[in-house]
Amino acid sequence: MKKILAIILLLTSFLTQANTCENSLTKMLEGGDIEGEKLQTFLNLQAGITLHRLAYAGLRHSRSKEQFRIENTILELLAKVDAEKQKDPAFREVSELFNHPENKLSRTALSKVLPHIKDIINEQAGEQSAFKKKFFNIGLSDVRMLAILAEKEREVDGEYIHSQFTDRAYDQSILNFTKIINSSVRNSKTNDMEHMLNTMEQRLDELNRKALDLLVNMGLPAECVSLLHACVVRDDKKVVIEESFLNLIGKVIEDSNTINLHDQLRYNDVWLHINSKVAGTPAGDEVIKEIKAKANANANAKKELLSAPTPYIIGEKSDEEIVDEYLAQKVLDNVPYFFTKEELLKNKNFTRALAKAIDGGILNKKGKDRSFVYAGKEYYLPEIWNSEYSLPRGIGGRAGKNLSKRWHRLFRFDDDVDTSHIPEEDRDNFLTTLNDQLKDHDHSFSFEFKDKLYDIKTGKPIKKGLEYFLTKFGSKEVEEVENSEPTDIAKLADEIKKGNHSFVQKGKVYHISGEPVSLELESKRARKVALATDAGSEDEKLEFPNEDELDKLNDKFPTLTLKLLADRKRADLINGKVFDLYKGRSLTDSEAFQVVSNYRQNLGVRGKKGQIQEPKEQVLNDAVSILSYGKTKIDLDGWRPHHKLLEKKNNFNTLSNKDKVVQHFSENNKACPVVGIVDKEQASFELVKIDGEKPLTIYSTPIKLGAQLGDEKTVMYSPEKYNNKTGAGIFSLNSISKEEITLVNPRDPNLLSTLKIEASHDLEDILSNPRSTNGEIGITKKDLDSLRDYLKPDCQLAVLPETDDVEFKLVEDQLKLMPKKMSEFSLDGVDGKKSVNDYEFSPAKKLSFKPITISLIDDEFKSKNTEKFLKALEDEKRFIMEDTGLTNDQYNELAKLAFGIMGTESSFGEGDSNMGLNLYKFKESNFGQAVVSYLKSDLNMKAGLFMAPQLSGTIGLMMKEKHKIRNSRGMTQIKNVRRFFNYRAPGSDGSERYPEINWDSLDDPRNAAIATMYALAHKYEAFSELKDGHSAITDENEYDYLYYLYTGSPGQISEGSATPEHSSKIMETNSYANKVVIMTK
Repeated sequence: MKKILAIILLLTSFLTQANTCENSLTKMLEGGDIEGEKLQTFLNLQAGITLHRLAYAGLRHSRSKEQFRIENTILELLAKVDAEKQKDPAFREVSELFNHPENKLSRTALSKVLPHIKDIINEQAGEQSAFKKKFFNIGLSDVRMLAILAEKEREVDGEYIHSQFTDRAYDQSILNFTKIINSSVRNSKTNDMEHMLNTMEQRLDELNRKALDLLVNMGLPAECVSLLHACVVRDDKKVVIEESFLNLIGKVIEDSNTINLHDQLRYNDVWLHINSKVAGTPAGDEVIKEIKAKANANANAKKELLSAPTPYIIGEKSDEEIVDEYLAQKVLDNVPYFFTKEELLKNKNFTRALAKAIDGGILNKKGKDRSFVYAGKEYYLPEIWNSEYSLPRGIGGRAGKNLSKRWHRLFRFDDDVDTSHIPEEDRDNFLTTLNDQLKDHDHSFSFEFKDKLYDIKTGKPIKKGLEYFLTKFGSKEVEEVENSEPTDIAKLADEIKKGNHSFVQKGKVYHISGEPVSLELESKRARKVALATDAGSEDEKLEFPNEDELDKLNDKFPTLTLKLLADRKRADLINGKVFDLYKGRSLTDSEAFQVVSNYRQNLGVRGKKGQIQEPKEQVLNDAVSILSYGKTKIDLDGWRPHHKLLEKKNNFNTLSNKDKVVQHFSENNKACPVVGIVDKEQASFELVKIDGEKPLTIYSTPIKLGAQLGDEKTVMYSPEKYNNKTGAGIFSLNSISKEEITLVNPRDPNLLSTLKIEASHDLEDILSNPRSTNGEIGITKKDLDSLRDYLKPDCQLAVLPETDDVEFKLVEDQLKLMPKKMSEFSLDGVDGKKSVNDYEFSPAKKLSFKPITISLIDDEFKSKNTEKFLKALEDEKRFIMEDTGLTNDQYNELAKLAFGIMGTESSFGEGDSNMGLNLYKFKESNFGQAVVSYLKSDLNMKAGLFMAPQLSGTIGLMMKEKHKIRNSRGMTQIKNVRRFFNYRAPGSDGSERYPEINWDSLDDPRNAAIATMYALAHKYEAFSELKDGHSAITDENEYDYLYYLYTGSPGQISEGSATPEHSSKIMETNSYANKVVIMTK
């Protein structure tokens, strides 16, 4: 009895408070004390809550996504209560209304039927906890919302007009929950119903939080505020506002008649969240603050041309995305074997912890010292690169490695090592390699054998993946020190955009990861890669500062010194002066100008001298770039720096597919003032005006697309051969009639494409069934009539990809549809790969040769050999491109790499002397080749020479002939050079290409240059197939990895263990390559 009395008193108290709140709020609304926009926003949020509750309940009652239709679920529930409510005249009326075949999708029918079935819906949802019932159960506030939506629906002879127009001038554009739910579920990207339900649950929590924030800041009377706090329930980090309070606020707003109730309850104002993006439906608005802007922009929109064209903004990555991607790439550049970029971006805290450890020098440590802390636990980072790249130059390489292994064949400790997974012929080498890296290099966790990673204790392969890493290499629980000073993400992103790797906070220098910059670590790294450079007007060569000089610099300029080292710079512009780390002081303006003048004179482009006419600030910035990177962005007499153009192209290719289309045609399409864009994920067609200063979106409409997801070309030969896919690609318009728009086949301009745009669909059908055609694009006749005013033949239409298989890329100034991963495609789809013939890939066009000049910017490397080598790269570009199919960008990058290889492999044809012996010159001599051939010969040949020394001449010739194609030869050390030529002469007369180049003529710089380009082109083709296996390779850094193939280590690419940043030979090669600047027409 006491409990009942307490409940009655509590209920009476609530009703009293609610009544007081209602009266006070009514007076405020009548007095205009609360902004109408906030009231409309509340209704918008309530609509979102109701929509998700109804969809959640309907989906819980459904057996599968394919069978789901919300109206069918409601009919089933009506049938269950039919017997007990048949005597209720109101129920019979509603039941007849909803069962009418024309009213199942009606707003009115839904609003009238829901009160009769909401209890059974809630009961059968099966929610056990009191909180979840409050969270998911349909209540009076939801019924009220449905009634508001039904107000604008017209009735004609007992049928309700439930068309759903996007035009806000029509009342039929009011939200229709039945259609939204059906469309969203059917077009979701997942078949996992549990995933859909979880996504809706997250969205309901977001909407409740936004509603709470809005109500708290709305300016409610004090009585309502206290009641609100009593009506907020929290559980497991989720929030829900009591149904009674939501209904109260909704009732007062509706009864007050002070605002347009439907202003934010129209199509596109609210959407159902099942995926982050629902294919074929508009994305839900995540930011409530944007509702006003969107509503105002569309308030007077008509179905014709938008009255106020909206600027098209080329999307940029957020500051957080820039920082996250930088840290992920840092980890991949250093330890690529274990992780994928997707894993690292998803697990941001782990990525930051490991990046911080890398910046703190973990890679320089050994064994158990290679540890870092993540999430309160210590982890070890195993060694992954082999000894060939960790030994100093001069004692490393294959000779040092082999000597070490021979020693460990005599003293091995491998009794417990499992070799059952290793081929029998490789087991001896496998065990020797294990001992070598265990004993000589103190590897404690792992070792590499044939480019794969193995456990150094058991010999078993080490798996990849973050989950495995955390399981395998975790240690003890430790106390984690938190960073008490939060960092401004915008500051970090700004540093990254400038090409820097550090930031300054409160007078201290930190890496982007947050690790403090160490003078000792950074100076060792910088000294390792630094080469002598010319600072300007003085004759002497300036070397990287020694330890004493750096200590003095750090004492005098602590922040500046550490930041230059961490940013990999030699110079920076400080207070209007160029500070040069090598000189330890600021340069005078005259010295800075001389740096730029010398650079331009070295370029020597068509007689252009070092005249400087640019503003002082630009010249000083150029001087910083030249001193730090050996290059700058200077255009001379129509010649442009290749690296500048390449940087622009790489930046372009990081944009979204849609942004690529708009930007490319804005800059290049002169034949048509607009470009059409089909966005399959949003099921929309946009017309973007591109002939003004900035692109403008001037038309947008929903469309109908192929029933099947996919980017393969549309197949429509006959009903038996439809593939029901709307193919991605770049299409030119062929003709435009009142019924259709035909398109040109992207692969053959003389043929029509099977894809076309048809005006045979009404808007209601398009909105209800956006993915249901045989592949064609469907629009309304009214839309087509409007588009005919702006489109004409030769205008471009881009159908954006909707899968991760393909993307748009800029190649030789052309926007093309390309495979994302070449390794997943083949010509005929063999070995389970996708066939290139199934896609609208742009055809290969004859490449337009662009002349180049190649200039050395450091006199130290100028010689007759380097001059002839670079001259050949300039002169033979056209012919080599024709033979190899290289693009201009590819040729130019490989030309730089060829020069770097020349420096690394032969010291630019001069060789290095060691104890009075020039190893390169000796190896290239006839006697040296005989020695090399002897060392490579088999035991029978060696035995014959030992038993019959009088036959040494004959045997020597035999060995030389046998091994002439197996020995590396010439200035760039190429094996079997003739296999890289394709024997196609310019005149197609059947003669061999460059017949004068053979295995014993590669000591000529011209021959070496040409042969190296053919070899690199061949390696690059193979590299394109392998690089997808390495998570760290990007368009920007791919040429750093090509040297692995050149030296015969393709496995390190395919297995993901290659780390150019830790290869002394690659660092040396790149440093030489950066000594040349290529200018192109």
